[in-house]
Amino acid sequence: DVTGTAEANSTVTVFVDGSPAGTTVADGSGNWTFTITPALAEGTYAISATAEDAQGNESAPSSDVFLTIDTTAPTTTIDSAPPADDNDATPAFTFSSNEGGATFECSVDGGAWTSCSSPHTTAALADGPHTFEVRATDAAGNTDATPASHSWNIDTATPAAPVITSPADGSTTG
Repeated sequence: DVTGTAEANSTVTVFVDGSPAGTTVADGSGNWTFTITPALAEGTYAISATAEDAQGNESAPSSDVFLTIDTTAPTTTIDSAPPADDNDATPAFTFSSNEGGATFECSVDGGAWTSCSSPHTTAALADGPHTFEVRATDAAGNTDATPASHSWNIDTATPAAPVITSPADGSTTG
């Protein structure tokens, strides 16, 4: 909806990119609301309005208000992540979105989504398999429905020392 104020009981004409989109009438206090139909497609639009009183006097146009319609969710990409098998219990990730100004939420191993930024280093994780997910939300509030995901395995355990089984200790070979 587009809302505004004008002379009480005047007829307000709303313009989208300079073309009339329709009219509405300001109430006794001068407040008006107009719903643009059909809904605007994605893009940026200049919205303005004029008012005409009962005597037919028309105002100058209002200043343009720019409105961006964005209904497309951003795409999130993990740009760097640990290798499939890693010995770092606090791995770092970098990630990005195809839309500038996006904010991010991260989840580790199916945990709660929490606000994060790139680069992001996880809290200390136990040995074993893990999954990191990240999703972007753009300025219009659209959130990536398919978060970027990376799975890997952490192994920080030091291997046992090898045992030599042959030749026998103290043996002589010829």
